[in-house]
Amino acid sequence: MKDFIINLTTGFGIKDVLDIPIVALIVYKVLDFIRETRAQQLVKGIFVLVVAFLIFDVLHLYTLNWILRGTMTIGVVAPNYFVPTRA
Repeated sequence: MKDFIINLTTGFGIKDVLDIPIVALIVYKVLDFIRETRAQQLVKGIFVLVVAFLIFDVLHLYTLNWILRGTMTIGVVAPNYFVPTRA
């Protein structure tokens, strides 16, 4: 058990300490964003995601990069499912 705790704390750095609250803030903001449906806010949200992705890539925050890559992939595919069809 002691070795487990030592291994856990030695692999935990300042980037991880920054990564966790940023992930929590992003999840909160995404949930807050979902409640609003204006196109202008959608464009702002996409812009924020792109800027955040670039910042996290420069800072090598791996968890955030993984989450944002998945978000951007879904963001490209998902709108096609929600477009109303005309008969």
